[in-house]
Amino acid sequence: MNQLIAVLHLGSRSGRLSAARALSELFDAENIRDSEASMQAIQPLADMLNTASESEQQAALSALIKLTSENNAKAAMLAEVKGNPLESLCKILSSSATLELKSDAAELCYVLFGNSKFREMPIAS
Repeated sequence: MNQLIAVLHLGSRSGRLSAARALSELFDAENIRDSEASMQAIQPLADMLNTASESEQQAALSALIKLTSENNAKAAMLAEVKGNPLESLCKILSSSATLELKSDAAELCYVLFGNSKFREMPIAS
């Protein structure tokens, strides 16, 4: 997992996409999802939400949903990342993106709105 996270930080565009997809698959396993190392993936995955490529956004959303859905502490960590994931999600929801991508963006919004920090942000309205 550490190598995949390193690729998210430093890899090429296709490398980041492959790493995000692999992490999404790994996050199906509870012991991996709950590991300390998984927290290191939050910032680079959140950064991928700002890419122009829907496939990169889709991979990042899938991984973030799996990582944060049943873990309020990790969802709260998204409030601390550089940039604002809610702005990225708002852009996806208001774009001409595919329905699948918008559905995943809405699902991550649902997870994030479980945290009062996100509900209090001006962009939330």
